[in-house]
Amino acid sequence: MKERVRELTRRSAGRSLAQMGKPLGVYLSGWKAYFRLAETPGTFADIDGWVRHRLRAVQLKHWKRGRVGCQLPPLVA
Repeated sequence: MKERVRELTRRSAGRSLAQMGKPLGVYLSGWKAYFRLAETPGTFADIDGWVRHRLRAVQLKHWKRGRVGCQLPPLVA
């Protein structure tokens, strides 16, 4: 499960956080529905914290990079 989440949340994939969230949400909701009967709220809380950490890392990577693709070439006088 964590390997699949790592695939979906690669920081070098060149996708926005919103684009990354759609397939991740589908995968995690299916995983949650499958394991719903198990009485392990602590496990779900741990996984939730780990996924949030991955998403924060992606957001931080985007903030650090800035808008590199939108820069104009310098003007020559």
